[in-house]
Amino acid sequence: KGALGFQHPVRLYLPKSKSQKFLNNIGEKVLASFPVQATIHFYNDDADSEEDEE
Repeated sequence: KGALGFQHPVRLYLPKSKSQKFLNNIGEKVLASFPVQATIHFYNDDADSEEDEE
């Protein structure tokens, strides 16, 4: 493990249903305060498919 116990590459996983809110509001702040280099990966979640059905 590397810095602060993280194993590289570091990936932050977030649901796609929250992606727009995250990127508009806090995404940059989270990555800036994260102690190591990381990338954000969005995954499909149930909330996303429920919106499509309505």
